[in-house]
Amino acid sequence: MNVTKKPFDQLGIMRDRITNQRRIKDCYKLLRHQEIIRHACQQLTCSEQDLINTSTKLFGIINTPQHSAQLTSTEDGILRETCLFMLQELFIAQQFLKNHPQTVGDCLEQVRVRFQAVNWVVAIEVLIDDWTGLKHCLDFSIADSRFKALLFYVLEKLQVQDYPRFQKLSKAVYFSYKLLPVLNSRLDFNLIYDNNHIYLGLSSTKETVRSLSHQLYSKLNKQVDCYFSHFSQPLLYQGYAVRRDLKSKKISIDVPQQALIKLSALFQYGDFHNRNPRARGGLVHRPIPAIYSIYEQELKRVAFDYRYADNYRVLGHLVYFAQLSLLKTVALKQGCTMGQANYLLKTMGFKRLILTKRSE
Repeated sequence: MNVTKKPFDQLGIMRDRITNQRRIKDCYKLLRHQEIIRHACQQLTCSEQDLINTSTKLFGIINTPQHSAQLTSTEDGILRETCLFMLQELFIAQQFLKNHPQTVGDCLEQVRVRFQAVNWVVAIEVLIDDWTGLKHCLDFSIADSRFKALLFYVLEKLQVQDYPRFQKLSKAVYFSYKLLPVLNSRLDFNLIYDNNHIYLGLSSTKETVRSLSHQLYSKLNKQVDCYFSHFSQPLLYQGYAVRRDLKSKKISIDVPQQALIKLSALFQYGDFHNRNPRARGGLVHRPIPAIYSIYEQELKRVAFDYRYADNYRVLGHLVYFAQLSLLKTVALKQGCTMGQANYLLKTMGFKRLILTKRSE
């Protein structure tokens, strides 16, 4: 008989109870099992002896959570990973765990694969704060005050020490617990999840999508904002404009025009929308090589951020606009015309700013 099977089976039973909106109890008893602790802590650089020693402490801590403050950093890490593993197994649906993309490139590729036949997209954003939504789900489902107090202790520390991870867990719990039950009867949706939002891709009619959007908004007690649009219209996702191109029959992933306007304002190049470049007065006290380097590094960063864009070369418009701003800045510094500034840069060996080759 596989001795590691029982505790993991127990997690499955508890998960089924939560799915059926029944409360779970005696969760703390699972802290007796070294198999769960060992599985939860695979990514930690701790010894087998650390795991064994900590497992004997965890069951005692459950009765006096304040004693958890006396744990060593290694023991505290083991406690954290064990509790978060149990949280994940009990409350987070596989849709938010299996093959969850880790990079922007992975996220965009996921859209290309999953949204091939999508006609409509429903975007869902949670309006309540991360901790409120998470606490509500856990309070409603866990009838084990000792385990809940320990779990809240771990989560409160995580919120301070690693907020991105806390946010990711919080949203995944909320979406699993609140959203999926509403969608369980539907077979035609594809789901993309990026921590802050969920995007549902559907091949349904507009009337059906509108009805679903209203249903979600109503059943989730106005805790979310829902809106829908046809997928031929750009969807802003991971900073890109993503849409289904009906003519070419493919999904286009582009640099949004609005991004060029925002980046120009961010870097103080001027009013990109009205083609009005400006000098950056805050840079005139710096040497010309330093000014040139600032522009160059900014544009390299933009090129890297949008390296997955199908219309990558549209960034050339921003580069040209930055070049004009650079000339105006140098002209302001030297008290000369833009033409003279351009000649000065050439004589100093500086080439025109260019769009760097796409990096993969």
